[in-house]
Formats: sequence, structure tokens, C-alpha cells
Amino acid sequence: MKTLSAVLLSLGLCGCVERALVVETDPPGAEVWVDGDLAGLSPVRMPFSHYGVREVVVVKGGFALTREIRSLETPWYERFPLDFFSENCWPGTLTDERYFVYVLKPQTVDPEGVLKRAEEMRKQTAP
Repeated sequence: MKTLSAVLLSLGLCGCVERALVVETDPPGAEVWVDGDLAGLSPVRMPFSHYGVREVVVVKGGFALTREIRSLETPWYERFPLDFFSENCWPGTLTDERYFVYVLKPQTVDPEGVLKRAEEMRKQTAP
């Protein structure tokens, strides 16, 4: 009985699932915001604890802002009741890395449009 208890206790100390969201951009060095929090400059790797919908915003000077809603689907081994075994009993570490890659587009400015909007604003604020 003691042996069985020791085996069950040691199994309870084994399992682990490491989750990470990796965001890469071309060109690198863009600010990456995930769910309104600054994750860092790309390429960036950030751990996460739950699956679901994420808002990813990528910002870099001279490039158009990129905003995307992405869904992190739950893998089969993290669904009930298997999640108990993958989190607690699996002899080793399971790694779940999700990669999001963004190719940034140069920001284009329409000079005529800017001048037109400036003139409209000037008219609105004129006494």
C-alpha cells in the first residue's frame, strides 16, 4: 500500500504544460500589444495560462498599425477530462507554442487627403 501511495504521489508531481504565444514581425522591432498589455518588441515570446480569444496589435513607426483578433484553440490534451492527466500525471513537460507572424505594410499618406481634412478642420474651428 505504501508503494502504491508513493507512486501516485510522484505522478502528481510530474505533469506540466508550458504555453507561450510567439509574435514575429517583418521587419522586427515592432511594439506588440496583447489584450491591451505591452508584450514587448518583436520577436516576443509571452507565456499564457488560458486559451480563447486574443487581441493582437502591432505598431511600428513608418508602418500601418496592424490589429487582429485571434483565437487560441484548446488542444485535445487540454480538454476535460484529459487535462487532469496532462497537467498532473504526464511524465515530462508538454509545450504548446502558438506563432503569429505579421508582415508590416508601409504606411501610405495621401497628401491631398491630409490637406483636405486640414482645411475642413480649419473651417470648423474658424470664428
